[in-house]
Amino acid sequence: MTCGRCDGLMVDERICDWEVTEGDRCTDGYRCLLCGNIVDAVIAGNRRLTTDPSGSRVSRPRLPGPLSQPDWRRRAGSEVTNTADGLATF
Repeated sequence: MTCGRCDGLMVDERICDWEVTEGDRCTDGYRCLLCGNIVDAVIAGNRRLTTDPSGSRVSRPRLPGPLSQPDWRRRAGSEVTNTADGLATF
């Protein structure tokens, strides 16, 4: 079996969660020898349920307005001036 991230060799791994108080603490899965990627039945099932098969997010353009400005510019009634050393004063 090869890794889905790096095409490295996947080996059998016994994965244990010692903080589980009920049920099985350990399960069988696979671990990549190159990148350390771990896959078990739960991880594989969750990956099948994803709605975006490419795995990438769509970036949205920034909207102009008060939320896109730094916090110090949003203060009501403050005047900002730059000094000779490049620092902003109010």
